[in-house]
Amino acid sequence: MMNRVIEILRTVDRRGIDKVVQYILESNFSTARCNTHHTYRGGLVDHSIEVYNLMIERRGDIPLESVAICALFHDLGKSYKRGFSTAANHCLRSIEILDRCGFQLTAEERSAILNHHKISKYYSSKLHTCLSSSDMTSTGAWKISHSKQPKCSIKRTANYLLYLFSKL
Repeated sequence: MMNRVIEILRTVDRRGIDKVVQYILESNFSTARCNTHHTYRGGLVDHSIEVYNLMIERRGDIPLESVAICALFHDLGKSYKRGFSTAANHCLRSIEILDRCGFQLTAEERSAILNHHKISKYYSSKLHTCLSSSDMTSTGAWKISHSKQPKCSIKRTANYLLYLFSKL
């Protein structure tokens, strides 16, 4: 799966991409687990590729480069490299890592990554909605009936459904 991540990232033509790829290769990104889903060794890579594939299916007119960036970097802060990130929240850590690598994000990409756990009509864009819904599908957070689901995932799902219905 790491080969697929690197293959996708090689299509991104942005300043700083080489440093982000270097970070990914030197960190535990390839072996990291997610905390409440994909909890096995390498789960972070599998989750990131799943989100990418889901976003590709749903992207509409969203630029492919933005899909790759958001899908593969939205949980980058769950990886670790000594002395690299100090933020407490994985969304903020993702942005901190990208900034320290000198990677250029658009304002829309930055907002989507920072807020991928939230749905709101006040700052939602097509990119944000595509990332958030794809992330929720990959994590299983959309399955409210799942008995082991954390309360925060149920709240996130409820907020997402309210947001969708407000668009009708």
